[in-house]
Amino acid sequence: MKINYLFIFLLQVLLIQTGYSQNSGSLDTTFNIVGTFTHDFGFIDNITDVKIQPADQKIVVAGTALTPSFSGKLLVARLLPEGGFDTTFNDSGSVIIPFFNESYAYETFIKNDGKIVVAGAAADPSFQFTALVLRLNEDGSIDSTFGTNGFSLPEISTGDDFAYAMAEQIDHKIVIAGTAVDANFRNAPCVMRMEEDGAIDSTFGTNGVAYIPISETDNELTSVVIQPDGKILVSGHIDNGLTSGGQFDFDVLVARFNTDGTADITFGNNGVVITAVSTNYIDDAFGMQLTSNGGIIVVGFTTQPNFSYDAIVLQYDSTGSLDTTFGTNGITIFDNADQDIAFDVEVQSDGKILIAGNSGEFIPNPNDFMLARYNSNGTLDNSFGTNGFSLTPILADYDEAESMAIQADGKIVLGGKAYNGSQFDMTVARFNNDVSSSINELIVTKKIELYPNPVSKSQPLTIVIESDIVGTATVEIFDLPGSLAAVSNSMPIQSGTNHLQITLPATLVPGLYFLKTSGNFQATYKLVVTE
Repeated sequence: MKINYLFIFLLQVLLIQTGYSQNSGSLDTTFNIVGTFTHDFGFIDNITDVKIQPADQKIVVAGTALTPSFSGKLLVARLLPEGGFDTTFNDSGSVIIPFFNESYAYETFIKNDGKIVVAGAAADPSFQFTALVLRLNEDGSIDSTFGTNGFSLPEISTGDDFAYAMAEQIDHKIVIAGTAVDANFRNAPCVMRMEEDGAIDSTFGTNGVAYIPISETDNELTSVVIQPDGKILVSGHIDNGLTSGGQFDFDVLVARFNTDGTADITFGNNGVVITAVSTNYIDDAFGMQLTSNGGIIVVGFTTQPNFSYDAIVLQYDSTGSLDTTFGTNGITIFDNADQDIAFDVEVQSDGKILIAGNSGEFIPNPNDFMLARYNSNGTLDNSFGTNGFSLTPILADYDEAESMAIQADGKIVLGGKAYNGSQFDMTVARFNNDVSSSINELIVTKKIELYPNPVSKSQPLTIVIESDIVGTATVEIFDLPGSLAAVSNSMPIQSGTNHLQITLPATLVPGLYFLKTSGNFQATYKLVVTE
């Protein structure tokens, strides 16, 4: 057989070029063939949160499906890694909660046992809103062991309460952040903590709730992050009242609480930091993440004198001061068009910063999904997309990415909405990336805990595994960049409660690590190592 070497060479070149064409920031066409997935539940639909199931990389999204009468219905859906609904989830791929006059989902997290916890708000027959937390089983059914028949509706105030953000502590308690009406009928930024079963944790704050002091009407928290030391970071905006010209004046708000709900006076001014990016205009924050060295990244938007929006990225140090080594005096501004807003942020394993939102002209002109990447010093990473960012039209009209998650292989998943010409449809899009997540977190159906945490290098670390089968477990410890810092031999596990002890290497540098168990019992936990 005569071999056509020229053909093989040209084919190899084509394959190489095809591989390189899938550059970071471009749509991943292995997802749903075109890189995007949209669905119309009948009227106006929106995705406000997206998470990745660690074990199988299925995509869990949450938001709202409005009825034609404009009544919001809380929506949770699960997609397959290759795109399309996962029909093993509630037999259809989605769950719509019908039990309230209105209900909305804003945040989720996935527990180690695969259950899905959702935070939002629900309205009673008189249309007064109450913060809502519900829990679903892994198959999409409502978990009746949580709260009351699967739902927890804490009465924070006598007015409207909303849970816009949520996080799970290492002890599985649930922290929600949002707003509650105070005695002066102002929307007050507040944090509340629940037990794992949905009951209010009365040991936190005052009867389970902690407030941030305010003086004006319109204030809210939209993000919450649990630090490795257990302290609670929140962000959003604070109202300064109306300007002399009658305009709203909001500033970015960041606050930190101790584990008991008291203000952390070592942070900012009595636990609170207020940042004015613009003068006498609206500055707001929607997303927040920690860096590997304890820095705090906050994203949102600032308003210009012509009332256009620019996306903002702010970096604070662990004391609440703006980090002057980042951007310009701690702030970097993304100005591409009239409407640039960052709704979410993720920090890659290499320290680079991803922001997601929308960019375009003033409404009703088109806006696109915006995805940008910054270097750790606050400059745009020109190796990503085109000059550091990508703009993706979904349905050729107004598109908005409101949430983001990173898969184990580093690919970037955005969730939001796209306008189909008459109404909004839920939208999920996936983008290529040139860095993989260094730790692929895995779900376990058995209970695994570790203590003490934080742990001194001189202490033995105990891993508790409750099992009803016989198996093995190997323990690995990774540093933040993803390098293996320690590993144990495979250890036998018996049916019942097992206490495994490992000794940490004396060479470990104090800081944040990830402890991963593998074998028959798989999970990943944050571990803080001290001297």
